[in-house]
Amino acid sequence: MVWLMLWLVGAAQAACPLGSQLDDAVPRAVRAADSAIEALDTDALTAAIASVDAAVRCQPKALTPADAAAVHRVTGIAAFVSGDETAASTWFAAARSVDPASTLGHDIGGPINAAWDRAGASSAPAQRPLRAPLEGELLVDGTPQEQAPAYLPFVLQRSVDDRIHAGWLQLPGAPLPDYPGRPLPNERARNYGIAAGSSAALAALALTGAAATRRRFNDPAAPYSEVEGLIRTNHALGVTGASLVVVGLGFGTAAFVQADH
Repeated sequence: MVWLMLWLVGAAQAACPLGSQLDDAVPRAVRAADSAIEALDTDALTAAIASVDAAVRCQPKALTPADAAAVHRVTGIAAFVSGDETAASTWFAAARSVDPASTLGHDIGGPINAAWDRAGASSAPAQRPLRAPLEGELLVDGTPQEQAPAYLPFVLQRSVDDRIHAGWLQLPGAPLPDYPGRPLPNERARNYGIAAGSSAALAALALTGAAATRRRFNDPAAPYSEVEGLIRTNHALGVTGASLVVVGLGFGTAAFVQADH
């Protein structure tokens, strides 16, 4: 339920709501969520979690690790209250991996306390690589990183000149946001392979065409017009294949040069 709510909020609120562009927008939204939790007001908690997501997207100041852990903590509580204990455990594990000293902050029942305690026993999360931005740096849960958790939620921010230009509350397994960045090594290899594969395929077609032309040219019964057509087709394939070889090599070289700078 919480996953769906956050996805819908992010899709519907491309613009930044009033108050979400303050330097302390995230701590304010977290405090509102904590107040709703203390009051056991589920409607207010739902609204506060939407405000937390908006603040993450729009706050112009970098989060601290404690801020990020608090985001995960209150979102996990909201998930637990809505009945999604699996999601709650994931958010709690994210909070405790970012800030092991953090506490649940509320005494609202044994089951949720037990879920929080179990999350503290989780091992270090598996990581996935991030594309390096063309400008600035990436912050994951408040610290500069080149990797991010693969199976836990995390806060991703792009910082340029000590100000945040974009922020995202990333859900587990969700595609990474589209920001100007350098391709990952596997992306470069894939693009280079596509170009090289296309060139090889056209080269093979050209060679096949050459063999067919030779056979028809040596066939005394073949009309000259047919042989002439095969020659033209083979020539076009050869030129196109050679061109794609050059383009493929150029594309691959540019990708590797770009990655090294």
